[in-house]
Amino acid sequence: STPGCTYYSFKGYDPYTGLKDQYQYTTVATTCVTERIGPEKYTDAAVSTNPVGRHYFMVKGTCDYIAPLVPLTTDKSRLHDTINALAANGGTAGQIGMAWGWYTLSPTFGLWSGASIPVPYPTTGEKLKKISILMTDGLFNAAYCNGVADYLYCPATNGNPTDQAASLCKAMKEKGITVYTIGFNLTDPVADTFLKDCASDGSKYFDADNEAGLKAAFEEIANNLVELRISQ
Repeated sequence: STPGCTYYSFKGYDPYTGLKDQYQYTTVATTCVTERIGPEKYTDAAVSTNPVGRHYFMVKGTCDYIAPLVPLTTDKSRLHDTINALAANGGTAGQIGMAWGWYTLSPTFGLWSGASIPVPYPTTGEKLKKISILMTDGLFNAAYCNGVADYLYCPATNGNPTDQAASLCKAMKEKGITVYTIGFNLTDPVADTFLKDCASDGSKYFDADNEAGLKAAFEEIANNLVELRISQ
């Protein structure tokens, strides 16, 4: 992100009276990041020249308690250990998850170094495949205004989070990335519609009602990828 102020103060929505610009908030910059804004918000342009957004929160904190992204690797044990240590926390900023799923595969974003640098996007007829899997349990409900969660304070800079995710998903597919989506115990039709539209085709969308269904979805995706590799 672009370094900026440590503290950010503003008047916002008062949750007790419902009045706008009646409550004074003071937020603190954290080590988390938020949505990228500006003309490259729905691209994988280099982060060195197009930084992602800062995150301001009510209490000073870091993201040390959140599992960091694992670089592209063939170390299965490391991947399994990381997945097993994940824990649910907070809301659903699906558009940010969508973006970082893309960034991990992007040869231009500049996230990784060394052996983890992604290879270029596949060209027509090339056997290389880049695969992204988005799994969510609900409606995207967290977006940001000037680095602050927007659901109490001001309209999100990039607008509705589901619309943001749709724009990112479309751009990913245009780059040649195959997108699988999994809805886990969904209760909102908006989320279901988004996941169906985001998947590269109908066979790449899965609806899982419980843990067994979730495991079955990932197993089917894994089997599809193995079959694709063997046949080619």
